[in-house]
Amino acid sequence: MSGKEKNVRLSGRAISQGLVIGNAFVYRERLEALAGAHEIEEHQVEEEIRRIERATDTVAEDLRVSARRIEADTNAKLAAIFQAHEAMLQDPGLRQEIRDLVKEELISAAPALARVFRRRERKFREMTEQTHRQHADDVADLGRRLLREMAGVKTTSLEKMPPGRVLVARRLLPSDTVALPRSAVTGIAVEFGGPGSHAALLAEALGIPTVAQIPNVTEKIADGDLLIVDGFRGELIVHPDEPTLARYREEIQAAQTRSAQVVKLAREPARTLDGTTITVLANVSCREDVVTAADNGADGVGLCRLEQFYLSRKTPPRWRN
Repeated sequence: MSGKEKNVRLSGRAISQGLVIGNAFVYRERLEALAGAHEIEEHQVEEEIRRIERATDTVAEDLRVSARRIEADTNAKLAAIFQAHEAMLQDPGLRQEIRDLVKEELISAAPALARVFRRRERKFREMTEQTHRQHADDVADLGRRLLREMAGVKTTSLEKMPPGRVLVARRLLPSDTVALPRSAVTGIAVEFGGPGSHAALLAEALGIPTVAQIPNVTEKIADGDLLIVDGFRGELIVHPDEPTLARYREEIQAAQTRSAQVVKLAREPARTLDGTTITVLANVSCREDVVTAADNGADGVGLCRLEQFYLSRKTPPRWRN
């Protein structure tokens, strides 16, 4: 955003409640260069098709690992998205459409793949049902994964996000939920997304204040801009002045005090109205679950999902006595 105009208010839609103050981390991904047109000779067609098959196999395995990791870290609903992506990837019609384009137009694998996925994404975005239009993000994300794999791109700028930042992006796609460093993100502001979007699912699962549907948000915010994310009113405040900061800090402090009171009550013995003591046990699948359960007053562990220790990695864990 040009200049330093104070208290610029950008209205959107709150999709995860809460208040947070932090500096912006603007996420822009440019994959156009990876899909640049590249003509090939007929004798190169089979090698390009093999590149597609190798990338598809690798991405399918990555999707399985991502699904297991997300289920362990957040919830099964997000994990199901990656399972659906894998099923989409195994569609023989999709693979054949990409292969045919390589053969017919004698172009390399990446631009052929990008063109096919853009066609499919466009079809979903033109549909009238909101639930169908949201599938366009799944198509876009799957195409992006394949392009990255073909180009040998293994990391994104998201993985290098400094701690304590407000993530600003056009949209958050499923693969972003895997790359996102959980401890680094304090708030989220996105241009696209609603209550059922991938950004909403991630934000709600992690308790991150989030405002969506802010037009051209990545063009209005610069890296490092001081922001207030108001996940109650659906508002983003850019360059807040001192009185505004003071007011919001008071609100945040009041919310933290209420939260601390709730946690304190949660740590007391659970009793029914007639005085019967109830044991509260937690379901856990990782160390973070155990810490959260203990912090919130659980009396013990009711179910420990050991399979996550195996399924979230490619080699068996090493156990210590």
